[in-house]
Amino acid sequence: SGGIDSALTMAVAVDALGNHVHWDGTGLTSTSHLAALHQLAPRSFALPAEANPVTDLAVGDDDVLYLAAHGALWLVDLRGRFELTQFDAPAGFKLQRLAPAPGGGVWALDVEQGGLARMSGLPLFTSPIHVGRQSDARFEAQNPNPHPPRWRSLVGRVPANEKAVAIATHRHGKLLVLSLSRAAGGAHVRALLDDGRLSLPLRLD
Repeated sequence: SGGIDSALTMAVAVDALGNHVHWDGTGLTSTSHLAALHQLAPRSFALPAEANPVTDLAVGDDDVLYLAAHGALWLVDLRGRFELTQFDAPAGFKLQRLAPAPGGGVWALDVEQGGLARMSGLPLFTSPIHVGRQSDARFEAQNPNPHPPRWRSLVGRVPANEKAVAIATHRHGKLLVLSLSRAAGGAHVRALLDDGRLSLPLRLD
């Protein structure tokens, strides 16, 4: 329906400082709070062809911009610690909506199947942390990246008679899931419980 389609319109991602970024159909357009204050033009950044189209984006508290694009998760490090990275979605999971997860990473929603997944970890940093230090002047880690990106599929799933449309992170860190009834109309909100299940629904007017 038109209501469901409009609910799937991609949101703008905003970081903790009020900078925001959106996908304009071909690339990313970013506007910082300082640029807006001084009436400077937004900046645009092209994405690889395989990273289009973007269906959602979110800024994590790990300073990474996460993009749901072309069935995969793309990681753009806002601190320049690693290059643009593509990370495939779990098998059988259609990654469409994102919400930042507490402690880093993102929650992901499969709109068509109502499934949820959690991604955590980061790619190996390629930019030096200690500028000017030689590699032989310190001990090297046995495993240079002990926490690489990984997915965890959750047991919670939106019922088949509802259409999952959006997810958002509550200010206390809980994940909330919005769904629309397919036949009777109306909307429901559920919270993700600690065991990975969804709570009983709160029906909205």
